[in-house]
Amino acid sequence: MHPLILDDAALKIATAKLADVPILTGPDGKFLAAGIIDMVEGNAEVGEPPWRPANPLTQLLVAGTEACRDIELHAPGVLETRTRRRTLKVLTVLVCSLMDVVQKALTVLNTRAASCYRQLWPAPDQATYDQAWKRLRKQHMRGPVRRVRDQLGAHVDSSVFSSGGPSVDADAVLGAMGDSLVLMLLILNHPRSFSWFRRLESIDEEHHVIEVMQFYPLCISWVVDSSGRVTDVLPEVRLAEDPLRLVQRELHSAIGTRNRMVFGGKQTFRPRSHVQRGRGGPSPRAKVALERLLHPPLPSRPQHACAHAQRRKRWL
Repeated sequence: MHPLILDDAALKIATAKLADVPILTGPDGKFLAAGIIDMVEGNAEVGEPPWRPANPLTQLLVAGTEACRDIELHAPGVLETRTRRRTLKVLTVLVCSLMDVVQKALTVLNTRAASCYRQLWPAPDQATYDQAWKRLRKQHMRGPVRRVRDQLGAHVDSSVFSSGGPSVDADAVLGAMGDSLVLMLLILNHPRSFSWFRRLESIDEEHHVIEVMQFYPLCISWVVDSSGRVTDVLPEVRLAEDPLRLVQRELHSAIGTRNRMVFGGKQTFRPRSHVQRGRGGPSPRAKVALERLLHPPLPSRPQHACAHAQRRKRWL
């Protein structure tokens, strides 16, 4: 299908036909809930044609959520001693995919307009963005996670038998994963940069209806020809749920999973503390406080992302 062409002619059509038009909701009287396309599982349970990414940045965002789902699928193996190392090897492939997507997305957002918009963020958010982005470029992209991925994860390089191969380092994997997830959350703070579309019914062999959400929650239905050029617009506007909320939900779930991997495997990933309290060692409450100090979890919400940046820096 050709991309939708929204040019000056399309704007004139919309201006002429969308004055005083009715505003519709979903079939249940609420905002339309169409979901986001799932290239693997499909969207049969939604009942509505799903939203698809309409520009390169939105495509990268949806690709990142696919990597997050796979990370969650393999995460339980990290908590089992018998499968931990092999699961970490598999995770290097997924984390590298996530890092690549985040790097490309941040490159798309490397514009003067996006930079000016980030200046409006709270200062801690700006600092987290800059620091995590710097670590991604200089530490993670070509670091141990990538080496394990290239030699053992995505491929089995025969040279590993002579060189001994790279070691699968849990801190490196979880550190790269953490910075990538934080950056994806912060990317959501550019809501005007994302756009979505979904293909509705066909009018005839040459024309079909494309519904577009450029600015949440308003959706406009365009009639386009086989080349993607607008020929008409339906005289109605629909209200729909924000697809970015679904992406945010996937990211929060992935961050929770990553935190469980950190805390669930802490006895293997890190040496035990030597703090003692008499003959019985530290109290349970002291142990919890010590672990939270040494291994602070990633925040589950963008607005809390910066408070942990400096504490995370000491172990990432």
